[in-house]
Amino acid sequence: MSRKELINEISDVTQIKRDIVDNVLKAFTDIFIRECVMTGSFNFNRAFKVETHVRSERKQYNVNTGKYLYYPETEVLSIKLSPKINSFHRWKLRNEYNAKHGLTISDWQNLKNTSDNDI
Repeated sequence: MSRKELINEISDVTQIKRDIVDNVLKAFTDIFIRECVMTGSFNFNRAFKVETHVRSERKQYNVNTGKYLYYPETEVLSIKLSPKINSFHRWKLRNEYNAKHGLTISDWQNLKNTSDNDI
């Protein structure tokens, strides 16, 4: 979803003018960037958490030069999605897999029952 589409959707749902929604999103991104740079973390409840981690010094092979290079210790950002988003994503993937292979809940229950009898 593009920024323009996001602004339009928020504006339609909340009945707030697009200019105001755009200004709020710009302020949010500015605060997000400031917090990530200054404190090293940003927590947006029920959505995601961004944190900095220290990547240790390492030796890595460079394919282009054919030599091993040493990379110093660096700080990198990592994002962790909320459990609610992860569960929705797993649910979506499971339903897509079941639809693709023609599986139903009763198929999975029968599979579980047959594996219990084998033990």
